[in-house]
Amino acid sequence: MAKKKTKTKQSFNVQVPESHFWPAVEHGGIIPRGLEGAIGPNGILLRKLPSGKLANTSLPERYEKANLQYKEILSASDEPSPDRQRITSIPPKYFDRPDDPDRHTECLITGAAKNRLFSCPLFLKEPVPRPKPNTISIKESPTGGIGVFAERDIKYGELLIAERPLLMTGAFTKYKIRGGDWVHDYTYEDHVKIMWFEQEQQLELAFNRMDDDRKEAYMALANSHKEDGSGPLLGVQRTNGFGIDLNELTKNGGRGPSSEELIGEFGGMNLSEEQQANLKPQETLDIYSLVAKDASRMNHSCSPNAVLEFSLASFSLQFHANRDIKAGEEIFYSYTDIYVPAAERPKELEPYDFTCACTACSLATPESDKFRQTSARHMKILETLYQALKARDIEADNGMQMVRNNILPNLLEFRRKLREEGLGIMSGPYLSSTIMLHDLYTNLGMVDEPEMKSVLSDLSVWTMMKAGLLGRFLSQGNEIESAAAIAQDAATKI
Repeated sequence: MAKKKTKTKQSFNVQVPESHFWPAVEHGGIIPRGLEGAIGPNGILLRKLPSGKLANTSLPERYEKANLQYKEILSASDEPSPDRQRITSIPPKYFDRPDDPDRHTECLITGAAKNRLFSCPLFLKEPVPRPKPNTISIKESPTGGIGVFAERDIKYGELLIAERPLLMTGAFTKYKIRGGDWVHDYTYEDHVKIMWFEQEQQLELAFNRMDDDRKEAYMALANSHKEDGSGPLLGVQRTNGFGIDLNELTKNGGRGPSSEELIGEFGGMNLSEEQQANLKPQETLDIYSLVAKDASRMNHSCSPNAVLEFSLASFSLQFHANRDIKAGEEIFYSYTDIYVPAAERPKELEPYDFTCACTACSLATPESDKFRQTSARHMKILETLYQALKARDIEADNGMQMVRNNILPNLLEFRRKLREEGLGIMSGPYLSSTIMLHDLYTNLGMVDEPEMKSVLSDLSVWTMMKAGLLGRFLSQGNEIESAAAIAQDAATKI
């Protein structure tokens, strides 16, 4: 793709922000009839967005198209307001320099978010790490379509995929209602079609900046939104986007939130309606969706074996094994909340146009459903009991005996069931149980227990992974066992 003859970083001022998951409506205090009851107090559209086949995808009559203005930003005086959207390349492209060997991500991003990124001390300080040779292959999957597979035995924590995204765009659409009184005649579906159309316009501006091979890779990805009014670019994005929270990522100079904050974090792309309604306006502008060439090929499982970490230092998606994976196994990432009952998960997966046939779904029982659904509450009860005993004085004989004879066996059995259910992954209840078990063994003086070594290793690897250090460490030829040893001190401080 021809580059523009300027040495400045390329940005554009675009009239209407954001993306596709949860629209934020600018209505000037007057809500059109078609959106009544569908908008929360913060302007976030709460009603489920359509998927499947839409009978009429035509835009409503008298719709006034948004005027997307192309404007190069060449000086500080050209800068629009911080909440307006730019189109920019990360890393920046320059006329007099070769392209970055790790390629460039085309971004639709607010000025405020862009400034936070570029002022972050760790931003773009490292190259994208490389997994070991012959780690994965991309080929046809027995579950349907294309999938990602392990080419060799892979250990927990190993780097599976690391790549700079093709596209980054906001996960919230800021939809500005324009027009006269006739907008009250628009149905809910009419408003959604307008949102889709305007987002497609913006995506086209970013897409046209990609190199030809990057465009081809983007359009080769699955699109499960061909008949619901989404344009082709938006359809690919809605099908393949991974969510990140830039506010969280840029904390502590780009080192991200502390370990304590991470333990209680919620997934930005799996917000409940209540969480969406309570988001502050700035928080909606900090959640972004990323589409990737290889990682977006990963299929879904309700018992995933891959976990995503995003590195600001290399601006890359990095997927690690969250358990040991055998050669030939397909590598899965979860598209939905894996802790809800099997009967509810298909509804969440409807926009992807497939039926999940993973063992967690095909072999689900009322008992396994109940265990998944109550696992977080079960873990909370164990934590509460343990903390109460610690507060009373765990050194006292009765406290020690209760922890050793009651809480410890229950915790070990709970962890066994999590693994049996396919939930033995370093997130959610299993992560909390691992942290608690480490603390419990330490306070009981049981540091030589065989499982303590495994717990400490898992926590050490997790700590490096969350700090964004593991991918680079492994790409330098180090083994996962070395990572666990080096990070041991950090894990003991969690």
